[in-house]
Amino acid sequence: MQFASGIQGNQELLTSRSRARQQQEAVQVQTLRHNQTQTVEARPGLEVRSTSGILWLTQEGEAADILLQAGQSWKASRAGRVVVQAIVTDANWAMRVPPSTGRPRIKYLVLRA
Repeated sequence: MQFASGIQGNQELLTSRSRARQQQEAVQVQTLRHNQTQTVEARPGLEVRSTSGILWLTQEGEAADILLQAGQSWKASRAGRVVVQAIVTDANWAMRVPPSTGRPRIKYLVLRA
């Protein structure tokens, strides 16, 4: 019985960790009017999904642009500014921002004797 309760405790720990991860993965839903643009600072793993309309994406440093129709998505493979534009009609889109993978950096460390 003690072993079974230990497993249950681990499941609760895993569940709370997955909840924390989901909270870190922010999903932002936005509407762009026809020809309106939005600029996003992307990092690897950023996902853009068109929920209605057609989006035109261009990422700095990339030769090819991306067109997304409703239901299609694109995932950034690297960091860089991304411009999203609604073409043809207004467009609704969602952006999922992955959780930060890096640890906070310490700028200054003060040692006292």
